[in-house]
Amino acid sequence: MKTKHLRQLGMALVSTIGLGVVAQIEAPVATAASKNVTPSTAVLKKSSKYYRKYSMTLAKKYKLGYDLQTGFNKKNRVKVYFNSKSKPLKKSLTAAMKFWNKKLGKSVFYYGSKKSHTISFSIAKDNPSSATDSGDAWWIPAQKKVQVSSYYYKHSTHSIKNEMLHASLNELGKEATEKVAAYAQEVGQSDPDYKTKVEAFRQDQITVVQGELTDIENKIDVDGIAKKGTQFEYANVLTHELGHVLGLEHSPSKSDVMYYAAQWNWIFDYKKVAASKSGYDPITKADQNRGKLAWKIYNARH
Repeated sequence: MKTKHLRQLGMALVSTIGLGVVAQIEAPVATAASKNVTPSTAVLKKSSKYYRKYSMTLAKKYKLGYDLQTGFNKKNRVKVYFNSKSKPLKKSLTAAMKFWNKKLGKSVFYYGSKKSHTISFSIAKDNPSSATDSGDAWWIPAQKKVQVSSYYYKHSTHSIKNEMLHASLNELGKEATEKVAAYAQEVGQSDPDYKTKVEAFRQDQITVVQGELTDIENKIDVDGIAKKGTQFEYANVLTHELGHVLGLEHSPSKSDVMYYAAQWNWIFDYKKVAASKSGYDPITKADQNRGKLAWKIYNARH
C-alpha cells in the first residue's frame, strides 16, 4: 500500500501577507470518474447458490479477487500469527482487526499462534533505493503473509512529526495573516505611520507564531503524539491489507480504505491525534459491503 508521507509530497513556499508559510503542494492528477462498487443490501441477502453461480460476475462488478483469499481456515476465519516484537505495531494490527470484525458483524479476524495460524504478520527487512517504491505494507497471498516495510515504518514517526508541524504552521500562518490584514485595515493607509505600524505588528505576529510552533513541537515530542500518530496510521494501513486478505481489490474511490493510496489527513492534526484513544475507523460503507460480500462468496464456494 502507498501512503502520502513527506517523502511523496512536493514542497513549496507560499507567501501570504508578510508571512512565509511552508505549504504542502501536490501536482494535480487527472483521474476518471469513480465507478460505484458498493454492493446493495439486496445483493448481500442472496443465497449461497446465487453466489456460487454468479461469483465471477460479482467479482468483476465489485472488484473482488478470489485469488487473494488464501488466509481462511475451514471455519472461514483468519488466524493471525504476530511474528514481531513491536508492541506499537501489534496495537495497530489489533485495531485493524477490530475495525473489520465490527463492520463485518462477526469475528473473522483473530489471533493465532506460531503453531496454529492461517496467515502471519511480520516486518520485512528492506531498504528501498528510491522514494517511489511499492509502499508501506503488502499482502502476499501465495505465502500467506502480511508485511510492513521496516524502512518506512522506521521513518514514519519523523515524517508524521514534520507533517504535523507543517499543518500547524499553515494554520497558525493563516490566522496571523488574517490578524495582520485586520490590523492594517484598522490603522488605515491614511495614517502617516501606516507602514511602520503594520510592519511592527507583522513582526510581532511572526514572533507569536514561532513561539506557538515551538510549543507544539515540544508537546509532540514530550507527549509522544507523533508516535501515537504512527500507531493510528498503521492501524489504517493494516486495515487496508486485511481488506485484501478478505478478497478485496483496490477501490476506485479515494474515500475508501481500499483505495490504493492512503489519504488520512487527520493523522497530521496533532490535536485530533492527542485527543483520540484508538484512532479513527477508516472503513467506509463501500468497503464494509464489499468485505461482507467477499466473505459470503468465500463461504458459498468452500
